[in-house]
Amino acid sequence: IKLPQTLQEIGNCVFQEALVKTLEIPYNVHSISTIAFYKMKKLEEIEFKNPVPATITLSSPSDNINSLLNSENDNLHTIYVPIDATVAYKVPAGWSQHASKFREKVKIGPHGYTSFYLENENFEVPAGCTAYIIKSVTQEGTTNFGRTTEQVIPAGSVIPKQTGFILKGTAGSTVTYRANLTGVTEVNVTGNLLVGTATEQEISGAGYKYYLFGHGAVGQGFYYQTGRDGSSMKLGAHRAGLKLSTSGFAPAKELIFNFEGATTNGISTVEQTAEPRTDVIYDLQGRRVKNPVNGIYIVNGKKVVISK
Repeated sequence: IKLPQTLQEIGNCVFQEALVKTLEIPYNVHSISTIAFYKMKKLEEIEFKNPVPATITLSSPSDNINSLLNSENDNLHTIYVPIDATVAYKVPAGWSQHASKFREKVKIGPHGYTSFYLENENFEVPAGCTAYIIKSVTQEGTTNFGRTTEQVIPAGSVIPKQTGFILKGTAGSTVTYRANLTGVTEVNVTGNLLVGTATEQEISGAGYKYYLFGHGAVGQGFYYQTGRDGSSMKLGAHRAGLKLSTSGFAPAKELIFNFEGATTNGISTVEQTAEPRTDVIYDLQGRRVKNPVNGIYIVNGKKVVISK
């Protein structure tokens, strides 16, 4: 069933006994009857595009507002809502009883990473993913090259709201996650250098350099945004970037995201096994080198003298 994007109201029994497993409710829908989804016993997933929950209207004066998506939808296990909207859906009557079913989605970039930020709710790192925050930056022998030091946040951990972070997952995949969890212990993110925004916004300020996260000349890392020379950055909604103080320090133009050398967040139940990896080598100008000759190079983020 494909609904028109102009649809605004969904009345009584509109989808009664419809044999569909998934359903998408367009952004403009602002009113839904309590029995709109009556006896949709095959329905497994429903997705709402509007971050503001629709008003639930009673089918009759004796109707129960909490009957929406309830006992008549036996197989419904997931209700998708927009990014940063779980907190809004958990409040109103008719929606709040479905708190355990709410999920949100984020797209992983083509190289296996995305920056992310939630303004109003915390974030549980989903299975198959790893998150990182940036704790420090180290200069590597040139004013144009450096590397970051990360803290690993493993799957199952909960990141506090208003925290910029990097999420690693399967390249090009769409990841489902839980948000706005209560009664959980959140990760300590003190000292995180990443900042983010809930809406598209330009971030700037004297005494700092600003970097976007992406894949560039020195691999996956942080780079000045084109035309801004580090003086500012324009972030998309729910994205994060690096804000680095210039006090007593001349930050590099390009920074390697050194996730292999990242430290864990101290959760004792998580074990990480080191895997063999190929040396990543750059010259002092930040160019990738496959067959180095005699000289000084950056090998796996460390300065090394190679003599053959």
